[in-house]
Amino acid sequence: MKDNILLNKNFFTYDEEKYLDEEFYRIQEKLKPKQRVIILEENLNIIKFDIKIRKNKISNFVDENIKKNIPQNGDVLYHYIYDSKSNLLYIYYIKGGKRIDNLIDYVKELEVTPIQFLIMSVLRNKFKIKDKEIPVLVKINNYYYYLNIENNIIKQSFIVTNEEEILKNIEINEEYSKLYIDNNILHEIAEIKNHINIISFDIVKGIYEKINKK
Repeated sequence: MKDNILLNKNFFTYDEEKYLDEEFYRIQEKLKPKQRVIILEENLNIIKFDIKIRKNKISNFVDENIKKNIPQNGDVLYHYIYDSKSNLLYIYYIKGGKRIDNLIDYVKELEVTPIQFLIMSVLRNKFKIKDKEIPVLVKINNYYYYLNIENNIIKQSFIVTNEEEILKNIEINEEYSKLYIDNNILHEIAEIKNHINIISFDIVKGIYEKINKK
């Protein structure tokens, strides 16, 4: 935890202490040259393109579509993945750019990771889940995070704050009608249990182990 800044929606955590955004000055002298930031409580938005494109053309295509489809307000961070096997291009974007700007002048290297990508990494690398498709639901700080991961690509993502919204948003693939969830929310998803097979284990514990790893 000491080496990471956790950006929640209304505060941030550093060295296991919570701060308001206007208190950033209190940690400036403590920052590491290589600083990691994890964004929580923000939607990971996804735009998908079905396109066959040369590798050297991808960057320009992405830049053009970011200008067309993503708000240009200085507060958006983006990343893209091109799956050449399926000819699908995924552009991911998330809020937090303005808050990240506060760090740029104080570190040599800044790694920014949305919690959604950390969840995927934990499922694949710690728990060794090798399924082609991995639907997963976890709850962190009163926010439910749902991801549908296919071949190491997040193809669906949303966050909600109440269980009633979960089933409305989940894509249920009849071929892969199961859901990985954290043990701590088994009692909260009775309605979902009637629709799909539930596989539960300590996902959130694994996420925090990943966050706290030096």
